[in-house]
Amino acid sequence: MEREYVYDAFISYRHTKLDKTIADNLQRKLERYLPPSSALGGRAVKKLRVFRDETELPTSSNLSEDIRTALEGSRFLIVLCSKTTAQSKWCMQEITYFKELNGGRTDNIITVLTEGDPSEVFPTELCTETRTIANADGTTRAETIDVEPLAANVSAATEGASLRKLKREFLRVAAPLFGCGFDALYP
Repeated sequence: MEREYVYDAFISYRHTKLDKTIADNLQRKLERYLPPSSALGGRAVKKLRVFRDETELPTSSNLSEDIRTALEGSRFLIVLCSKTTAQSKWCMQEITYFKELNGGRTDNIITVLTEGDPSEVFPTELCTETRTIANADGTTRAETIDVEPLAANVSAATEGASLRKLKREFLRVAAPLFGCGFDALYP
């Protein structure tokens, strides 16, 4: 049975100045964007609903449970990756739980590089996934494989330059959310 989704995506990020600014702008851009109908092959165009803790979380005594519920209700996870992402207990828990919800796979995880080189800042959890392999005798085994994360890159020398890159790069994030290719959205 397929899960019911409340959100098209959940944004996971460190609460550093740059990542918070990128997360806020990315959420606004995604929720305001309507793709051309031609990009969706005749499907109805609808606005996206994006979870970000500062705009969606209720006042609650159980923050951890609210986050888990939001992850369960999200089709995609967007992870902003910076030099300190792997050091964030919360970001790593969000990635791990979302992967568990999706059978160890990373298909519905989109990364946004906010600083650094991908090989240095992408946590291992984003670069591997677990797949169930069927053996000839009918048994199954779990196998961990390396994967290359689907990524947008807004890394730049200044915050202003990153935000200028986001004007185009948010379409790399929007494309899988709308079920189309980047080329269908980028003129």
